Amino acid sequence: MSSEQCHVPTWRYLFGHSPFSRSSRAKLQGRLAAAADAAGHKTPAASVLASDIACLVSMYAPRDPTAANIEDELSNPFRTLHLLDPEPPADRAADRSHLVALRRMAGRRCPAPVQAYASLDFAARTASPSAGSISLARLASDPLGPGRLLLTGTADLRRALNQVANRHADLAVVQSGDGEESLVYSCPPALLAEDVLAGAYPSLRSATSRAAEGGSPSSLS
Repeated sequence: MSSEQCHVPTWRYLFGHSPFSRSSRAKLQGRLAAAADAAGHKTPAASVLASDIACLVSMYAPRDPTAANIEDELSNPFRTLHLLDPEPPADRAADRSHLVALRRMAGRRCPAPVQAYASLDFAARTASPSAGSISLARLASDPLGPGRLLLTGTADLRRALNQVANRHADLAVVQSGDGEESLVYSCPPALLAEDVLAGAYPSLRSATSRAAEGGSPSSLS
């Protein structure tokens, strides 16, 4: 087991598994090591974990706007997602104990079709590949679910799914007699997910069609 590759990278743990919204870099490093150990993988070296955390913060945490430059912004486009709180002022940049803080409601900025796509994709992989349903509670809170990965709450996720369902007859948000809300899909969720995304971004459908045509036997003869 110790020679197995570790499948608990910093990004996956912080956005998909961590129960904490705020953590010092030192504590996050310890939790990453513990997560790797619990998964039965070889624990990454402390220097590797520290480097991963620094890289993640650099990619996602907005910098002091007075010190930013256009090259820095273009090379780190994920900062515009506002998933992490800004880094501390420059005079504290050397402080390795400062907080890594997730913005749990950042997902309300995410387009509704993207939230619906992520929800249907998650349902296809964890519930059933055929027509069926999945509870909004799972979508909002399950590890590696859309609520966790997109940093969106139940209310915002419900709003996005209802918005998309109004335009897709195969999709609906329903409430059971006991008050539990579920996303119901009357066709395979993976296919519906692609249809939702292609409907919102038509260029994706064109690109997919061109790729399929390019890979067909007739096009290679």
